[in-house]
Amino acid sequence: MLVGFDDVIAWTPAGEATWTTTLPSEWMQGRGSFGGIVAAAALKAMRSLLAPERTPRTVTTTFLGPVTAAPATMSTRILREGRSVSFVEAEIVQEGTLRLRAIGSFGAARESILSAPRPPLEIPPLEGTFHLRHIPGRIPDFIQMCDVRYTEGSFPFTGVRDGVVIGALLRFSIPATRGYERLLGLLDVLPAPVLQQLDRPAAASSVQWTSHFVAPDTTPPDARNYFRYETVSAGDGYSTAIGTLYDHEGRVLAWQEQLHAIFG
Repeated sequence: MLVGFDDVIAWTPAGEATWTTTLPSEWMQGRGSFGGIVAAAALKAMRSLLAPERTPRTVTTTFLGPVTAAPATMSTRILREGRSVSFVEAEIVQEGTLRLRAIGSFGAARESILSAPRPPLEIPPLEGTFHLRHIPGRIPDFIQMCDVRYTEGSFPFTGVRDGVVIGALLRFSIPATRGYERLLGLLDVLPAPVLQQLDRPAAASSVQWTSHFVAPDTTPPDARNYFRYETVSAGDGYSTAIGTLYDHEGRVLAWQEQLHAIFG
């Protein structure tokens, strides 16, 4: 039985500010798990230490090694808690080795005259999109848990030499609960845009990833979000890309920047 997003990020409590799990094979990506589920699990654990009004503003995740389908332990701690902003850390350890470290910034809302309104984006229609499907040895296993419909750009390893942008309509195959964890998971679904430039499969992994939350999740569980991912730079075996996640009505919910290591 496949394990949905909500269940895979719900680790088992194992003491004060500590959780454990063994991740299922359907959420794997090469040697390790899909980064979106371990980062979302870390966010869920960090949020449990704080009052609800301290909402996520930014999460920075460093992948020090693959989190594999073996027993894993996560611990969290509050680094600092001010009058309106809290900083929380989460670490995941496997087989005695630190595999992931995440630091979240959480802030309570304050009255302010500042604003930077953006008109809603016109979301591309579902008609005419291309469905990214799981292909063993070519497309990671976790894609079977996602509904990915390309609206722009090409699939990984298709040899599009000038490909630097991709766009897609996204949702999880098993509907996930609306919330910041779901947004964080969706932010990591698409591959590095430069992978479309390669004409054969090659390994790639996230090194560091910072996600910024702009608004609460306003997308109905059965609707699709839109994500546009653009390469900022590429060379020396690395690429940096930024992407923006919109709700079903074109409102910005979150954006991210990510450094990838590309082995090809």
